[in-house]
Amino acid sequence: MIKANYGFVAHRGMHSLKQSLPENSLGAFKLAMQNRFAIHFEVQLTFDNEAIVFGDADFKRLCSLDMQPSDCYLEEATRLMLNGTQYKVLSLKQALEAINGEVPILIEVLDEGTGNEIGILEEKIILALKEYHGVFAIMSKNPMVTLWFKNHYPNIERGQVVNETEADGVSSFLKRTLLKTQALNFVSSPNFIVYNIDDLKEGYAMECRKKNLPILGYTARTEEQLKKAKELCDGIIFEEIAVT
Repeated sequence: MIKANYGFVAHRGMHSLKQSLPENSLGAFKLAMQNRFAIHFEVQLTFDNEAIVFGDADFKRLCSLDMQPSDCYLEEATRLMLNGTQYKVLSLKQALEAINGEVPILIEVLDEGTGNEIGILEEKIILALKEYHGVFAIMSKNPMVTLWFKNHYPNIERGQVVNETEADGVSSFLKRTLLKTQALNFVSSPNFIVYNIDDLKEGYAMECRKKNLPILGYTARTEEQLKKAKELCDGIIFEEIAVT
């Protein structure tokens, strides 16, 4: 189960600009592996429908480029340097080859689709994982993605991300309501919940425990958040904080 396999999960690897280790970089992943932490990373599509490991909607913050991943070809995206360091944007294939099953991985699927467009990125992920021999699970903020995995690959562990604050920004009123009430959980049947630590209430955590539904708290960046997550969650996604 998620609790046993994941424990502490390094959000985008153990990144640190002080150490010139950008988020979602090979260096950040290697440091997490050295410390035996599970690794979280996001995946999204390029213009030519290839999967890259990148968490932002555009390259401005990390690569000083005013362009979105969906506007770049894979070859262009993987030439971009992260935060001016030696590390480049990774393809999903490169990330999987580097981690090579040494620690569990948690793949966040960045897909905002709501209909027939769901499946392109997801199938790319499945294709890459066919040759991967390690512990992995997927997660997504989009309940339609979780539902897609339930329908097409039910044996893959899937997590539903719940962020009540971010749900206000979801364009679809139906999806926004479902996210806030967790009503879609009955439809997509996630194997675990990934809950914003600041939003998580003790009552909901206890309800999940009764249903044997693990909760991963995200993202612990302060001692206060870490303490709360240890009390209420089965696993913790952390960033730039010492954990034990």
